[in-house]
Amino acid sequence: MGVKVRGMRELIHDLESLPARAEKAFPKVVSKGALNIKVDWRARWDAIKHPPTHIPHLVNGIGYDTDDSSPVWSAEIGVASSNSQAPLAHLLEFGSVHNSPHPAGQDSLDVEASRFEKAVGDVGEELLEP
Repeated sequence: MGVKVRGMRELIHDLESLPARAEKAFPKVVSKGALNIKVDWRARWDAIKHPPTHIPHLVNGIGYDTDDSSPVWSAEIGVASSNSQAPLAHLLEFGSVHNSPHPAGQDSLDVEASRFEKAVGDVGEELLEP
């Protein structure tokens, strides 16, 4: 009586190569999610511009930076502090005594959340498939 195992070398190789493959795959997902949030955020604020030249630099100043340091991949999305209209961002997003809020950042994040979760799951499945 005996046991014969097949495919163990391939499985071990797949598991050993998982970190390297993850380092290539997940930053792309994070970057795509950040891009989607940026685009949606810009569109939301662009829709409320009145007159059309009211906040042009603020809308165009929404961007993102990614941190691809493994094992944590992240993105920071928002108005660049170097933007000439950056001080107006919190007034537009959260409102003031005289202005109602336009929470485009949080709304854009909420819209992207389910797509991002699905993309992360899909990449995870791809990485674990033989």
